[in-house]
Amino acid sequence: MRKALIIFASILFAVVSYGQNTDLTVKGVKSNFNTTFDIKDNVTFRYYYGSAADTVSNNDSLWNYDVAIENLYDALDHELRIKLDSVSGSPAVTVTLQGKYSYNDSYSSLGTATWAGTSSDTTIVITNGTNKNYRFLNILLDGTATAQKSKVNYIEIGVSK
Repeated sequence: MRKALIIFASILFAVVSYGQNTDLTVKGVKSNFNTTFDIKDNVTFRYYYGSAADTVSNNDSLWNYDVAIENLYDALDHELRIKLDSVSGSPAVTVTLQGKYSYNDSYSSLGTATWAGTSSDTTIVITNGTNKNYRFLNILLDGTATAQKSKVNYIEIGVSK
């Protein structure tokens, strides 16, 4: 009887311990994001080179790049620089920088810019200088024209106090 009680207590302890480790911390969900900032290690800047697949075409075509911020202690400013290039047609793209505090929250818009492409590439800058505690950022590109195609050349995203 004593062995059965010890085994039952051990199983109960294991179940309770497992339940404590399934919370949605940034460390626990960072594999769901394209990249991560670790503020504790002074990682406050990321640079991403677009690939051939990083394109937006036609009306309502969406593309996104999301970022998780670990060890967030203070409110931060956010800055996005994205270089887009016209591939075909006359592209029109809305670029939105979004943020959210909790993993299960919906994203809020931190800044938006509209780009009408030509044959030359263009760098778009969106700055959110309101010092917010957003743990998750998302860069959303939304195609707003038909018969178009544009490509992401690169993304620079940074956070600062």
